[in-house]
Amino acid sequence: MNIRKALILLSVIFSFQIAQSNDTVNLLMWWDKPLSLYLEKEVKTRCQVDLAYQGYVASDQFLYDFQIEDWDIIVFESTIFDLVKDKLLEKNINIKNNLMKEYPLFIRNQLNKQLGSSERDYNNLTFFSINNIVIVYDSKKISISDDTDIKSIINQLADTGKELVLLDDPNIINAILKVEGYNKMSLSSFETLFDYKNIIIQNYINGYENVGVMITWSSFALQYIIDAKDRGFEFELFEIPKYRFTTSTYIVQLRSNKSVNCVMNFMTSKDFMSKSSNLVFDFTPYANYEVVKNKRFYQLYKNFYKLGSKNDLKWVYQFSDLEESLYDSWGQILTMKKGV
Repeated sequence: MNIRKALILLSVIFSFQIAQSNDTVNLLMWWDKPLSLYLEKEVKTRCQVDLAYQGYVASDQFLYDFQIEDWDIIVFESTIFDLVKDKLLEKNINIKNNLMKEYPLFIRNQLNKQLGSSERDYNNLTFFSINNIVIVYDSKKISISDDTDIKSIINQLADTGKELVLLDDPNIINAILKVEGYNKMSLSSFETLFDYKNIIIQNYINGYENVGVMITWSSFALQYIIDAKDRGFEFELFEIPKYRFTTSTYIVQLRSNKSVNCVMNFMTSKDFMSKSSNLVFDFTPYANYEVVKNKRFYQLYKNFYKLGSKNDLKWVYQFSDLEESLYDSWGQILTMKKGV
């Protein structure tokens, strides 16, 4: 069984499906065990309901799960908004307007920009989590600075034989290719830029010995570095300005009743998001970095707020050129690199 299939199985194992309850809220969200355990406990206490939580580990799994079940609340990557937006409209649910008043101006402006002309129609939607793309690297083997680029990273890796780990996200890889001068993502452009044999494309990776460089979300990077240190491996984290893209997830309420409203109010509250930041190292739409306890995360979060306030973040969300060809190309790349 490959790692991706194993993770999908784990997401099912750690789903909290409580069919016996007459008062259950159905949640489809990115799989995260610590966050799901915290959510289950708090929802039971605060809302007196059971949480039927289904976790997924990749956007294609989300799209499948979203189609086959009925959900009360969903959380998904903003990059696939165009693929599901027609099924999200609930004009009688309004959570966004009150929440927006509590967000910093740059967050409010960005959410409206991402939703475009549809912003008034999606009052049941807001930001859930935000991340920057960062570099995790073995500083004993690799040197990283502001001016480092992909070719420099690969040249250094070639002398070590260590692995380059890329996140399984076609939108981010497409953004990297574009900033390097390629018009669009294709198997050819990918192989030209990432000309290295030891590449792993995977969102979650448990290995430490052979990783030289990893391009991933800031939240996973911090978790990975902490886990690696516990096992005797040292990694550093760096934000290369050229590749510091900002990504987000949306949370959407699809049904309205007392139980669902209670859960949604909690999951979009500053209290919950402050706790989740310290659990899983996500930025939140409140951008309240002062609540963060981890020193490295504090610096990342503070810099995110600083750059956002100056409108210097490079957000990646639904592309104007979002076409099936992007995902076709990504499928070819995965087949070539992963044999799936």
